[in-house]
Amino acid sequence: DRDVTGVQTCALPIYLRAAFRWAAARGDLDSAAAIAIYTGFVGGFVEQHEPSTWAEELIDDARAVGHRRLGQLYVIAAECYRTGRVPEGVEYADKAAAMVGTGPFDPMLFDFEPTALGGTYITVGSSDRWLALCRRRLAQGQGMHAFNRGSMVMALATVGELEEAKSASADLLDAAEATNNPGAQAFAMLAYGYAWREADPIAAYEALRRGLTIAQQSGNRMTESYLAVNLSGFGVTHGSPTDALDYLTLAIKNFFDTGSYSHMVSPLAVLAAHFDRIGRYEAAATMVGFAITAFALATFPEIQVAAAHLREVLGDNLYRSLSETGAKMTNAGAARYALEQIEQARAELNAVGPS
Repeated sequence: DRDVTGVQTCALPIYLRAAFRWAAARGDLDSAAAIAIYTGFVGGFVEQHEPSTWAEELIDDARAVGHRRLGQLYVIAAECYRTGRVPEGVEYADKAAAMVGTGPFDPMLFDFEPTALGGTYITVGSSDRWLALCRRRLAQGQGMHAFNRGSMVMALATVGELEEAKSASADLLDAAEATNNPGAQAFAMLAYGYAWREADPIAAYEALRRGLTIAQQSGNRMTESYLAVNLSGFGVTHGSPTDALDYLTLAIKNFFDTGSYSHMVSPLAVLAAHFDRIGRYEAAATMVGFAITAFALATFPEIQVAAAHLREVLGDNLYRSLSETGAKMTNAGAARYALEQIEQARAELNAVGPS
């Protein structure tokens, strides 16, 4: 299907859907669960979220028989938060987290629960629950790989424990080098860049750029989008004036095209802060109204600083009017508005030419 951005979205291979439906219709819980879990695991990286609904369909039957894959099904079902079903996602995440390391239940692939469930908790402003899960998983002597090392670093940075985050990232890049898994490598680069973006911006930028290359070469749209949002903050100091706009365009299109609406607020929040810095105040205030969510505040708290400055320069009445307009926008409307504003800003920069 085509949408507001004009980019062709990635379709789920029809044979996977057919295989799941065939197994579910036959009551073959083992096969149906395996298909939903493995497809959902890969689907998260390529921003294809239909398998989370498959996992939801199986939970009641799996719970009734104490199926060994029940915890894994909860992890995949929790991905529904990405498309806007946040309360359901948090409920599934809590149930998955409670099962980590318990009973006869199988752990998630790569002991992936801390990495997979982090976004769900950030979305409701509960980064502390994410960090607690990371600590518990690692204390059990499991999950000592680049994915969950990166999750620990990201969780620490998100709750404001920056010194511990930087300390935990000391061997993160080495861990990434030691694996041949491009998904783990790109995620490790993301975590390292996020933790060091203020203390060592040069090292952070290099890690993020390398991670973006890995993500793009391996088709990892999810991590590509996260990396692009983080790189946008370096556009002015480490590239051309339009680099920040290019990175944010990439992330907005990826998140909107794939229905990852809970994550789309991050590039919009960063764009609002960027527009505030360059004096595009009315567009910035409008986007703040849409994007100032718990997820955006946790991952990019600079939006709060931008909001305070915008209220000061615009005045309470105009700021409130613009932000209320943004708050009423649909996901499609917000994406369209942001992309239009980006094109206007890019045209102005191109008209001025290199400084």
